[in-house]
Amino acid sequence: MAPTENIEARQDLGYNTAMSDSSEAVAQAFIRAINRQDVEELVELMAPDHRFVDSLGNAVAGREKMRAGWAGYFKMVPDYSIAVEETYCDGPVFLMIGVAEGTYAPDGDLKLDNRWKTPVALRAQVEEGLVTEWRVYADNEPLREKMRKRAQGGIELTSGAAALDTTTGPKESSIELPEVS
Repeated sequence: MAPTENIEARQDLGYNTAMSDSSEAVAQAFIRAINRQDVEELVELMAPDHRFVDSLGNAVAGREKMRAGWAGYFKMVPDYSIAVEETYCDGPVFLMIGVAEGTYAPDGDLKLDNRWKTPVALRAQVEEGLVTEWRVYADNEPLREKMRKRAQGGIELTSGAAALDTTTGPKESSIELPEVS
């Protein structure tokens, strides 16, 4: 696989029409939606049988479960963002390497001492213009540490946040999320 160019640079040059359903364009749109905490855009970019796999190998299957998962995660880390520094494309697979960061704020309060940053690698599988799998490879110890501190105070994660928790996420079979109307 060879490194790819930045998609924004190509869009500025008017080369984006043929790329609209490419794995690169879809994965880059997914990253932009994450960085805007735009759950509805994320859902629009997911295949109905979308699969999210966290860095521990825990999986969540289904677009609607991930709607609740992302919504809960953005409540827990409201300024979550990913800075992509390098990309590789091989057909339907698009790999991104960079940094994920945010502030653990389960109560909504963005405290500087709850800020974390960690290297991340992401793998997007794209089919027919939709993300069928989003896989995260990251050392989430900085966030796990913040969560352990909070848990020692007796506060639990909400089910939505737990569905996307890449630090202690439950196994696919144990996920219980509220229905989304």
